[in-house]
Amino acid sequence: MGKYYLFAFLFLGMGMSASAQVQFKVYHGASGESQVYDNLDKQVTKPIIRMQQGETFTVKVINPNPILYSYSLKYETVIIDSDDKAITDLFSTFNKIISARTGGAAFTAKSSTTDTYKNAINALIKDINDAKGYIRQSDKPELPDDALKYSRLGGFRFALDKINSMPDDQFRFNNTSLLVDLNSLSDQASVDDIEKQAFKLLNSSLVEKVNEIKKQTNFQSTQTIWQKDFKVSDSAQKIKLVISKIDKNNTALIRDGNGKDFELELGTVIPFYKRSVLELVPVVNFVFSKDVREFYLDNNLVQNRMKSKTTTNAGMVLNVNFARFGEAKEMSVGIGPGYKFDSSGDTFENFYLSAMFSYKSFLRIGFGVGFAQFPSDELKNGVKVGQSLPANIPNLNDLIQYQEKPSAFLTLSFTGLSLTKKK
Repeated sequence: MGKYYLFAFLFLGMGMSASAQVQFKVYHGASGESQVYDNLDKQVTKPIIRMQQGETFTVKVINPNPILYSYSLKYETVIIDSDDKAITDLFSTFNKIISARTGGAAFTAKSSTTDTYKNAINALIKDINDAKGYIRQSDKPELPDDALKYSRLGGFRFALDKINSMPDDQFRFNNTSLLVDLNSLSDQASVDDIEKQAFKLLNSSLVEKVNEIKKQTNFQSTQTIWQKDFKVSDSAQKIKLVISKIDKNNTALIRDGNGKDFELELGTVIPFYKRSVLELVPVVNFVFSKDVREFYLDNNLVQNRMKSKTTTNAGMVLNVNFARFGEAKEMSVGIGPGYKFDSSGDTFENFYLSAMFSYKSFLRIGFGVGFAQFPSDELKNGVKVGQSLPANIPNLNDLIQYQEKPSAFLTLSFTGLSLTKKK
């Protein structure tokens, strides 16, 4: 039986290699020019991607603008209000207070401290408007080649750099003690306490605008690449990226998604054909062997003759699928031991090592080499060819003894029993 164990273990150690992660890179453009790229940065149009169920599929927007657009229902967004008019109204009120209190033209000469405060407010409002201008300009996308290189020469990344490099001097946009310094300066202005309280309200309002912009453009909290991963299901899926503008009242945007929601079809993901790695396959064996003889009775005399070199019987193959191929991996090649027990169930009538080709679950064809049992050239009890059956043995089959002969096997099957989970 040693040779049987040798065949049984030859197929062990086979495994299936994992495929590389697939991703779509999306360039968020304007005027319907949003584009999709593959892993190699080549532009694709609604491709069909085949993947293994459970594998990770990634969609990556390489030049998102998360301040102005939303790319996912789960994406946390904060609307930046159009507050230019609010700032203008506040500063107009501030000027009216100063004019009423000091007599208009006399304002500049009244107090150098008040003049310094007015200049500081003017500079800060300019900073805020500059920052908001950078955000507006970031709606113009960089070129696709620059986006693929993650360049910071345009788009949202450029706006981040500009805002984070704005002045950090006292009373300016990026100063860390802006509110404290403005309140201290306004307290020194030559006005009554009521006006000073109004100035502090103005200070708080302006600093709130500054902090709101900073929060949205902070390097640590702002995504310059938007990415979403999901697992491939057991059914085909058409993948779309939905781009929506955050502020529905903003009519000045130019990128795709500036009006109604913009749907960009990325492609269709189709799962590979699922197959069990280990299968028990019932097969029809076509057995090929040399020097096969059969015994028969002729006028009650034992005779023998050459038998057809091809015999058929039914058996089983324990098949291990170790390689899959085809557009949908619908085909596979496996290897494993084939066997058939004799009528007693104690010994193998056939035992062989088989290589098997499978197409889906419809067809399996295999070829193997091994051993099959055939009648030996000698009969039991010393009975010879040409002699009569002994009186105590009425059946010729009781005299036949079997021996193993090297054989080739062609196997055919149309079904199989999965012994492991399909994947």
